[in-house]
Amino acid sequence: MTSTYSLPSILFLLLFGLMGCSEKAQRFAAIAAFGGGAHHVNTFDTHLAFGLCGAVKGGAIVSQDGTFLGRLTSEADRDSVFNEFGPYGSEFSDTSIWNEFGQYGGEFSEYSPFNEFAAHPPLLIIGGHPAAHLSVSEIGASAVHPYDLMRCRY
Repeated sequence: MTSTYSLPSILFLLLFGLMGCSEKAQRFAAIAAFGGGAHHVNTFDTHLAFGLCGAVKGGAIVSQDGTFLGRLTSEADRDSVFNEFGPYGSEFSDTSIWNEFGQYGGEFSEYSPFNEFAAHPPLLIIGGHPAAHLSVSEIGASAVHPYDLMRCRY
């Protein structure tokens, strides 16, 4: 049986990983994880408070058609989405979310994080489990904007 984690569960786990963050950021994470009704969590400031870069480091991006789309690792890693010369980071590669003309990066593809109406945006896989969708869409609380990941250069 495949386990999935809800965004509040992830935030709860991240709360304990906020060492070095301000007390305000820790309180903000606790309120969002436990208390708070509907919260819009699709902004960079919110992800920053939750330590997005630390949370996704070492994770992977996988298309909902099963295609591996890269790792969230150092740009020196061949499989990194940040390696602009690799198969998953090049703007010219068929398996890159950064290829604006490709199936996984195009504005009109159902598998692209850059199509705000995509039926099947890629998944962020953390610890072997789907953690969130990668999408520019503001619909749904479990979406991470792909440009927020660009701020996570490892």
